[in-house]
Parts: sequence; structure tokens; C-alpha cells
Amino acid sequence: MSRPGQFQPGQSGNPKGRIPGSGKVALWRGLLENKANELINAVISRAMDGDPVALRLCVERLVPAYRNESRDITLPGATEGTLSQRALAVITSIAQGEMEPRTGSELIAAIAQVGRVEEMEQVKVRLAALESAVGRS
Repeated sequence: MSRPGQFQPGQSGNPKGRIPGSGKVALWRGLLENKANELINAVISRAMDGDPVALRLCVERLVPAYRNESRDITLPGATEGTLSQRALAVITSIAQGEMEPRTGSELIAAIAQVGRVEEMEQVKVRLAALESAVGRS
């Protein structure tokens, strides 16, 4: 049972809600739609005149964002030893120019995540042992 003024579980406080398209985004889009070509030409003109913000806007629209290519990575020692040793193998590979720094950073983040998972598994085992010990007393 809920207290007065609280929503019922699974039910909105305003079932009708806001009408889709009634926000400010639709208003601005409608106002700017008629001026789209003029705005684009103005930004291009400013970029050509050396405006760094306009230039960045234009380049961001022309050049796709960098994404790592998905590929197989062979890294000696990456599956052996402690997590620290694995991370060190990644750092060594970066330092020797065998791996891109961005790829290495992502691998180290993945290794750290594995470490957090292993830590939680150890906590679970230790907690079960403690609960078992307390239950025997």
C-alpha cells in the first residue's frame, strides 16, 4: 500500500505526458529549416576565413571519428601470469611500437575489469566460508 501522493508501481504520475514534438527542439528545427542553406554557407565561409570553431565543425562533418579496427592481437604473455604481468606485457608491447596506445589502453582496462571480477569471486568464496564457520558455532 502506498502513501498519499506516491505513484503506484508501474504507473506514471502524468499518464498523458507531454505531446511528442511539442518541445523546444521542434520549435528550433522549424525556425532553422528555412535558413539551413544560408547557415551552412556562412559556416563554410567563416571556416575558409580561418575561424577555428567553424573549421572544426566542417572537418568533423567531413572526416569520420577514429575507431579502432577489430583485429586479432597476439601478445606474448597476455594469457599467462598475474594480471599485473599481463598489463606489463601490454605496456611493453606499446613501448616497442607493436601496439597502438589506444588499443593498449583498452586492453589494460579489460585486464583491470577481469581483476575486479576475480576480486568479487574471492569475496564471495570468503563470505561463504565465514557464513559456514558462523553456522557451525
